[in-house]
Amino acid sequence: MTTRISLSELSDHLPDVIERVRDKRERFTIEQGGQEVAILAPPPALQGATLAELAERLRPLVGDSDFADDLDDIQRNQPKADFERWPSS
Repeated sequence: MTTRISLSELSDHLPDVIERVRDKRERFTIEQGGQEVAILAPPPALQGATLAELAERLRPLVGDSDFADDLDDIQRNQPKADFERWPSS
């Protein structure tokens, strides 16, 4: 259900309107000068996933098996910094 509300009404009752959007998942069409200017609505419901589904979705993001070795090589071969501590401001 969508409720129409003027901008001035929204301004006067913002905490109540936000509570209705959050708790009752109501939608509001905000009007100014009789014209629609915005829609205030709850975010889409989150879809849950099992741990196995999450792992399956993340599997393509895992780098190649040599990635950790590459990082070790980079760290070993980079020059030492010119200062012992970070400068303070």
